[in-house]
Amino acid sequence: MNSTTLLRGAIRTARSGKREVARALFKNIVQLDPENEVAWMWLSGLYDSLDDKIYTSEKVLSTNPSNRKTRIYLDKLYLEKKSINTDNSILNDNFQKVRNYAEAGRNGDALGLLNNILEIEKNHKSAWILFADLSPKISDKVNGYEAALNLDPSDAKEKS
Repeated sequence: MNSTTLLRGAIRTARSGKREVARALFKNIVQLDPENEVAWMWLSGLYDSLDDKIYTSEKVLSTNPSNRKTRIYLDKLYLEKKSINTDNSILNDNFQKVRNYAEAGRNGDALGLLNNILEIEKNHKSAWILFADLSPKISDKVNGYEAALNLDPSDAKEKS
């Protein structure tokens, strides 16, 4: 079977909605033909991970540096990654401020900032635990620990 036939089959599979199967087919194609620009392009569209999309788009451009559509797409992916990294950096800075407030005995300030963090990032386990630790109300403590436990049920096994 030649690479054109394999490529057509992989494209049909992708268009039929069988993403995982199509992804495996395109991976095989690029292993056989690392310069297959079309296979790399399709593969990029089939990944969910931002890093995988960036990697495959970079492969397209290494094969064909003048692929304008992929260049634009890759620039968009880079901006998205930068935004995520910036958001994480801001979140980490704010969480450190919460810890500093708590260490200084400023629990009210710490809880206020923690509430802001948890509105934005509901899946921040450490923030929920600190919220529970600092909260004066039993109901808030219970809610905080339950939220943390729901995010990581393995903690219950470790602590029992």
